[in-house]
Amino acid sequence: RYWFYNSPVVRGAIDCMVRNSIGPGIKMQSRTSDEGWNRATEEWLANWSLACDVRGLLDWNTIQQVATRTMLRDNELFILLADNGDGWPMLQMVEAHRCETPDYLQGEKRVIDGVRVNAQGRPLSYYINLGQDDKFSEVQAPDLIVLAERDRADELRSLSRLVTCLNLIQDREEIITNTMVSVKRASAIGLALEGEGTAGFFGNDTTNSEGITTDRIFGGGAIWNVPNGRKIREIKDDRPSPNLTEFMDQFLRAVASGLGLPYEYLWKADLSGPSQRFVLAQAQRRFDEISQAIITQLVSRVRLWALAKAIKRGDLTPPRGMDRWWDVAFHTPKKSTIDAGR
Repeated sequence: RYWFYNSPVVRGAIDCMVRNSIGPGIKMQSRTSDEGWNRATEEWLANWSLACDVRGLLDWNTIQQVATRTMLRDNELFILLADNGDGWPMLQMVEAHRCETPDYLQGEKRVIDGVRVNAQGRPLSYYINLGQDDKFSEVQAPDLIVLAERDRADELRSLSRLVTCLNLIQDREEIITNTMVSVKRASAIGLALEGEGTAGFFGNDTTNSEGITTDRIFGGGAIWNVPNGRKIREIKDDRPSPNLTEFMDQFLRAVASGLGLPYEYLWKADLSGPSQRFVLAQAQRRFDEISQAIITQLVSRVRLWALAKAIKRGDLTPPRGMDRWWDVAFHTPKKSTIDAGR
């Protein structure tokens, strides 16, 4: 999270992936054999999408964006399936750090990293920190969605993909910071007066704590005189050098690889047409992976759950004899291309 908010490269890469994977939100289109039912469900979902957040801050499309961004940054997000007490379905997003094992359960062998499991390792419930001293809510697994991209078969909690390149990200930012300090210091010193003695151009000078002696002179570019035995030398600094620029590319490649994107998509724009098509195709595969994860884990499940709650409330009534009242088509953003209009 620190580098997401302090590294433009990390933030830009994740935002780019969100933008191309779900755009303003994945759209849901009812696809049953009954057009009247299709219209009714879409109208109900359109109204629900404006009032589905427990805190009342986000709509359904924004929840999708925040959830996707959080998954790519932390690789884990919990979405609690709740209601307002009257059966109206509500969603509550909980960030990963709030799921942890309470102190009073530290000896429990079947509570691992805030997750209670059965003998086969199936999650039964999750312990959510309420933000107060040692106060937790135990949420049953059916009432919660865990949004994550899994790496291991046995994992209960997931690690961010950025862990593979965090050290390199820090190295890059430190190099940039140190180089910037050097460039700023070099730009603050224009000329050096070489020779014996300590007097400055006009006799008065100051020496700072680092041993640098300077004159503070404001005026035109002309120098009235140069004392005997001295000469003026212009101080030049060629940082950052072209070699540094090439050296820094490896850090950008690490970020791109860690997130599953081609480096050229993230940073390099001067590619030929065929090369751009290849890079876009590789990037699109990653975007499709993300959108499919969001559809499978979040959007389809939330839609089915919300419609079931609406039916239970009496807001919707499926036609008699309809077996698959939940059938739907999901629409993601158009694929990126350099051939638009062809």
